[in-house]
Formats: sequence, structure tokens, C-alpha cells
Amino acid sequence: SGDIVPRELWPVAEFVQDVEVQSSDMPQFFRICVQRFRFPFQIYLRTRYDEPAAKVPYKVTSDKGRTVLANGTSSDIGVVTCELPPGTCTMLLNPPDEAPYVPVTLDVCISERDGSYEPKHYTLGTKTVEV
Repeated sequence: SGDIVPRELWPVAEFVQDVEVQSSDMPQFFRICVQRFRFPFQIYLRTRYDEPAAKVPYKVTSDKGRTVLANGTSSDIGVVTCELPPGTCTMLLNPPDEAPYVPVTLDVCISERDGSYEPKHYTLGTKTVEV
């Protein structure tokens, strides 16, 4: 997109590796090993009626809420997308009072081995109103 991303938001560790390129007509192969600090994460938010939970504010924290790792709002189709470090994090979904959803806290687990994560889907509870 042309934006400059600050180093602390890079998903991989910064490194320098010297590579010597030979003057040759033969193909040369190089291996570069990258250590990821953050992995892509997506969770689909739905209601019990399988409707998308759109525009729900979220915050992902670690260290019992002391460190904010990501925050924002779910998309129009109820998708939260961010990059998270490996380990267990806490996601707080905190819809505004006028929204039909109730606030909820859930644990998000990112694998250090391959970046896989759970959960991939979450059903938000909805408010009940007596009529």
C-alpha cells in the first residue's frame, strides 16, 4: 500500500545476512530463515441465527490485560483480522450498548510451531428483551 510500517509492528525479526554471489553461469541457491513474531489471525463472528456480527469493537490483550496486542472493529461481514504473537491471548468483544450483542471475553491460542490458531468461529450471544 506504500505505507511505511514501524519496526515494532513488523511480523518477522529483523536480521542481516551476508550473501556472496559468484560470477557464474550456473544457478545459485540461497536459504534465508525468518523468525516470525506475529501470525495472521481471523475469527468469524456470527449470531445464533448465523447472521454476521458486524462492527463489533474488539481488543486483544496479553499479560492479564496489561499489554494491548491489537484492537479495532469487526468488518461488515463479521470478520476480525489482525496479527498476533504465538501463545494464549484474551480477546474482549465489547459492542456498544445499542448493539444487539452482549460483551464477551474469550481465549485465543496461536501455535508457536506453525501459526495455526483457535477458535476460527465464534457465536456471539444476543440480548433478550421482554415484550
